[in-house]
Amino acid sequence: MYKKILTLLLSTILISCSTGNDKKIEKLIFHQYGQDCFGLCPTYHLEIKQNNEVRLHIETFPTYAPICKETGFRECNVVNDSSKIGFYKANLNTSEVSFIFNYLDSVRIDTMQNYTFDCSDDITVSYLYFTPNKSKKLLYECPSVRDYLLNGLTEFLQNLVSENKFQKTNEYFKIEDLKID
Repeated sequence: MYKKILTLLLSTILISCSTGNDKKIEKLIFHQYGQDCFGLCPTYHLEIKQNNEVRLHIETFPTYAPICKETGFRECNVVNDSSKIGFYKANLNTSEVSFIFNYLDSVRIDTMQNYTFDCSDDITVSYLYFTPNKSKKLLYECPSVRDYLLNGLTEFLQNLVSENKFQKTNEYFKIEDLKID
């Protein structure tokens, strides 16, 4: 009887330890879609791996045409800054990567659901995360309305892109996207 209880106890401990590893997030993909935004919102795709590697694909990068400033914005149109469009790579420092993945764990991203809010003047973002046995996508339309748990992370990722820590590369790559569960 004692052996059976000990065996059951040990197997429970081993199973619970291995389950924790299955939930560890290995990779995060962040998509920002700016087409519904009122203003200058770029569309880009950012992939961050636990090994500090980061890839960025900027599809659109709207900016004001030079005539806007020349006329005090009386005449103005938005143009795409083609010098920013392309593929980029970088290595983040360990503290930045740790912050990102620890934050995802602390807000329990694995329990979050998709959220849609009917608005026409905000970006749409999606988070796609991967564990050893699972991948899940979260879609947030108008994240500033409801995305209070992920707002800090969204701003952190947007700042990473705007700080321009990336090196432009001629290498083409596709950053994954999944259909909504």
